[in-house]
Amino acid sequence: MKKPESPSRTETPTLTREQIDLTRKLVFASSREPLLPTGTITPCQVCGGEMVTTNNLKKAIAVPMGLVILVGLPGAQCTRCRSVAYDAGALAMILEHSGSEIVADYETRVTRASGNTLGTYFKADLSRVLRLSGKEKLHWKVLDEDRALLEVER
Repeated sequence: MKKPESPSRTETPTLTREQIDLTRKLVFASSREPLLPTGTITPCQVCGGEMVTTNNLKKAIAVPMGLVILVGLPGAQCTRCRSVAYDAGALAMILEHSGSEIVADYETRVTRASGNTLGTYFKADLSRVLRLSGKEKLHWKVLDEDRALLEVER
C-alpha cells in the first residue's frame, strides 16, 4: 500500500503583508454596530452549544505597564463552553489597543503540592527579573478565570 504524500511547505497558504494590511483596513472601516440583534442564538463553532449575541463582552489586553480592559463589546458568547466571537466593530477596537500587547513574558506550571494545595516554581530568570529573594509577598488580583494581575510587596 502506498503512503499518502504529505503536503509540502509551498502548498501551505500564506498571507502577504498587503493582504494582512487590507484585512486590517476593512475591519477598521466596518460598522461598530453589532452584526445580530442582542439575544440572537446561533450554533457555537467550537462545541455546538448556543452562542448568544450580546453587547457586554470584555477583552483584557496585557501591555508593558499594565492591563487595558475593553468592556461593552458586541459579539456572542457560548452558554456551554464560554467561547467568544467578536463582531467586526469589537475586533477593530481590540486591534486598535493590541499594538503593544504582551502575550506572556514567562511561563510556569502549576503543580499539586499536597492535598488541595497547589504551587508553582519561579524560573531563575523570572526570579532575577522580578528581583525575588524569597521574602516577598505576592498579591494577586483575579481579573477573570483565565487572567490575574500580580504585584510584588517587598
